[in-house]
Amino acid sequence: MITYPVLLILTLFNVLLVSGEVRNYYEGILHEKNSNIFHAMAYLLTNEIFLNFSINTKKNESQRKRNLHRGKRYRKSSKGKKVKYVKSESCAESPSPSPIIDLVGKQLVHTWDEINLSVITLFCNASEFVWNEASDPNAIFAGRENYVRTVVSDEVVQFSWKESPVARNLGLTYTLNFRTGKIYGVIVNASPSTNLNLSGNFTIVDGLEVAFPLLSC
Repeated sequence: MITYPVLLILTLFNVLLVSGEVRNYYEGILHEKNSNIFHAMAYLLTNEIFLNFSINTKKNESQRKRNLHRGKRYRKSSKGKKVKYVKSESCAESPSPSPIIDLVGKQLVHTWDEINLSVITLFCNASEFVWNEASDPNAIFAGRENYVRTVVSDEVVQFSWKESPVARNLGLTYTLNFRTGKIYGVIVNASPSTNLNLSGNFTIVDGLEVAFPLLSC
């Protein structure tokens, strides 16, 4: 690679070479034809040096721009215009944490809007919970069930269970969206001909302590 000092020396040499004094000196030694050939060769050599320097400069500039834009890539149209900016995987934003909460050791409190029924569910462990229908403190209806937990997505969890045939013989499914705080329920065998579809909002309470007459774990 040609450095600036070398380029400067060659440039000065070329200037002096085409000056009158240097020309007279060489013309006194060499034949005029040979002198013209020498001048032509020197001129071509200098132009070649300038050309190489210009190419190297452009290459260095292109490399510098690529380094500045490392980690980014562009999708271009057929005409070469930038139409969309896309981040590479190394620069992609981290996904948002899941809002799902483990309910073991907590209480799920909600009200079914369609029938105005308040329910408090205590998740005793990973397979058993206690539920209390608590709309009327003087008429608490409660039960203890084994449930199945199914993660539907990074926001939604479903709980399902089957009550004892001796009690009410109901099949129930709770679907909780932890992002929106909404709960959806389906009660099978609620009536002889149809299932009961319910919805409402829910809250979560830490701990399993409840006051009498609610059933606890």
